[in-house]
This record gives sequence, C-alpha cells and structure tokens, in this order.
Amino acid sequence: MNVNQETMSASRDDLPQEIYDPVRTNPERVEETTQAIRQVVESASNQFWEANVRATKPKSRLIGTLTFVASTWVVFFAVITLFTLLMGWILYGTSPLHSLERIAHEQAQEQREQAQVGAKKEMGAYYVDLGNSLLNVGQAKAARAEFEKALEVDPLNTEAQEGSLQSDLFMSIEEMDYDPGVTEQKLKELLERYPRDTQLWAFLGVVFSYYDTEQALKDFQKAVEINPNNAFAYSGMASLYYDQGKYDKNLEMAEKAYDLAPWDSSLQHNYANALYAEERYQDAITEYEDLTYWDPQHMWAYHDLAQLYRLTGDLDSAQWYYEQFIAMLEDEEVDSLEKNQGAMTFTTGPDSYPVYLYENPEMRYYTYYSIALAAYLRGHTEEAESYVSKAEDIQIDPYVESEIKRLMEYDITLLEEKQQDLKAKADCFRDTFL
Repeated sequence: MNVNQETMSASRDDLPQEIYDPVRTNPERVEETTQAIRQVVESASNQFWEANVRATKPKSRLIGTLTFVASTWVVFFAVITLFTLLMGWILYGTSPLHSLERIAHEQAQEQREQAQVGAKKEMGAYYVDLGNSLLNVGQAKAARAEFEKALEVDPLNTEAQEGSLQSDLFMSIEEMDYDPGVTEQKLKELLERYPRDTQLWAFLGVVFSYYDTEQALKDFQKAVEINPNNAFAYSGMASLYYDQGKYDKNLEMAEKAYDLAPWDSSLQHNYANALYAEERYQDAITEYEDLTYWDPQHMWAYHDLAQLYRLTGDLDSAQWYYEQFIAMLEDEEVDSLEKNQGAMTFTTGPDSYPVYLYENPEMRYYTYYSIALAAYLRGHTEEAESYVSKAEDIQIDPYVESEIKRLMEYDITLLEEKQQDLKAKADCFRDTFL
C-alpha cells in the first residue's frame, strides 16, 4: 500500500500541469511561462556581460588609458573646443556665436542688396515707360529727363540708353539743328536695327515732312501701325493734312491724338485749331476755354479765343483775350515756357501764302493792331489809336511789317463775311490805319 502511494506521488510530479492540475486557467499558465522565460534571459545577460568585461579588460593601465581616450575622443574634443570658446569670450570679448551672427548678417546683407537691385530695375522700368509716353506726344526734352533718371538708378538699362539717344535725335530735329541728309541716314540705320520702333518712324516722318509730304505721311502711318497709341504720329499727320487744306482729315487725326493724351495742352490746342479750321466755332471756343482753365499759362489759346470771339461778334471778350495775350508776351517768364515757343502761322486765303511770325516783337505788333480793330469796332476810336501807336513804336523788319498789314487785310475781309453788320466800321478802320 505504501509503495503504491510513493509511486503515485512521483508520477504526479513528473506530469505536466495540464494533467496534474486541470482546473488552472489559461491566463495563469501563460503568466507563469512568461516569468520563467524572463528569469532565464536575465540570468543569461548578466553572465554574458560579466564574461565580456573579463575578456576586454586591458592587460595594463596604459592600454586601459588609451582605450578610454579612444572611446571618448569626441567628448574630449567637444570639451576642449567649448573651453577655448569660453576663454576667447572672457579674454577677448568674442562671443561663441560671433561666426553665426556674421554669417547671418552677410546673408541678410545679400538679401537686401538683391532687393535693392530689384527695386532699382523696377524704378528704371517706370522711368523708361514714362519717357516713352512723353516721346509718344513729342515731348523729347521731358522724355530725355526721364530716361536720365532711369540710367541713374539702373546704369545698365539698355532701353533707357536707347530712349535717351532717341530724345537727343528728336530734339535736334525739333530745333531744326541738323543736316537733313545726315539725320535721315542715321534714322534709316537705326531702323535697320530696330524695324519695329514706332518713335523712329515718327521722327523720320518729321524729317520728310519738310520736303516730301507723301513719304512723311507713310512714315507716320507706319508709326501708328506699330503703336496705335503714338499720339505724336497722329499729330504729325494732322499738320500735314492742314497744310494740304484737307481740314476734315486734319480734324480726324488731331482728335485721335488728343484722345490718346488729353493731358497734353499742345494736343488739345491742335484739336481746337482743327475745329476752328472746320468752322465749328462754338466747339473750338469750348476747347480753348477749357485749356485756359486747366493750363492758364498756355498763351496761344488766349490769342485764338480772341480771334474767334471777334469773328463771332463778341468784341468785349475778344479785346479782353487780346489784352491777356499781350500781357503774356511781355512777361518773360511766361513767354519763355517751352509750350509757348514756336512761330505763329496764319492762313491768308487759298490763293495766298501764309504769314509767319517768329519773334516776340512781331507777335506784339500784330496783336496791338488786332486789339485796335476790336476797340474801333466797339466805338472806342481813341483807344484804337493808342494801340496802333504802341504797335508802330515797335521796331520790326519792314517786310514783316508789310506781311502783318496783309494779314490784317485778310482778317477784316473774313470778319466782314461773318459779321456783315460790322462791315462799315471795318472798312473805316482799314482806310484809317492800314
């Protein structure tokens, strides 16, 4: 009985838990297994590291030191570097971040320089656009100033360089200070390089306008084909059509030029003149008066208003505008303005040559006679005589004097056609003073 019990006990110890204790749960069995594995791994790891230390332990102190230094050289170098930086900071005031600050400063400076270069190019392009706009209305001197500003901010701006050269060329053309053959050749050579340059075609039209009207018209038309906003070319065509007596075409071109640049007083004046030539007197008066309101120093508008008011019978207004025009001619500051430069040109009928007045004394001579006529028609005989005396006190060339008298004859004839009730007084003025 005892033997069997011992045997049974031993056999039970050798059996797996599943058999020995079938009532234990699966989670409990998993937990026990995991703990057993962890204990085995920990025991094996400790044994491994103890063995590794014994195997790698240096055989002498020197070898151990070298091994330590070799294994810690990065840390050692970092400590030395940090120590050096701290000593430099303490002894010389050199911050460890100085290099980084210098690099950051150089990068910021480079960015600022790049931004400045970009801003200069943008400003240069702005001045170039403005210069081209001024060339489009024939303002060569003002355009040149804008191109020079562009070159100041951006010396390598090729468009500004080209525009400046064009302005100089046009200024010489405008001032008649050039050899036509030489200038024409220069323009043609430039056109070979820049065949789509609208300004060069317009300048060539100006050169030809003095001796080949048809070629000049072709050049102006080429200019507006390339750039329909070239007001100067339209204005050039308007002048040619006026000289040909084609007043309808003159008005058409003058209006196009004015529509493109209504801020330009000269173009508005030309448009008003075209209305005048087409005998649209009230429309012309409206344009002239508007011009005197926003540009009160544009003296030509005052003279043309005086002429129109006299022609339409408003003698009081005519005399007032003549007097304003005289005052401007006698004001050196106003008379010297660029917009007030140039000659006065007057037609004297389809079968007669125009009258040209180039000098200030000649203009004043004619204007004094014009005021005298207006005063005489108003019944102010003594006042008329005083103005005639002022005219005669001005010394001018005898030929020019005779031309002005011829012009006055034409003015009186035209006035008599438009204002027949003034014919008797006008005839009397002619007989008395001319």
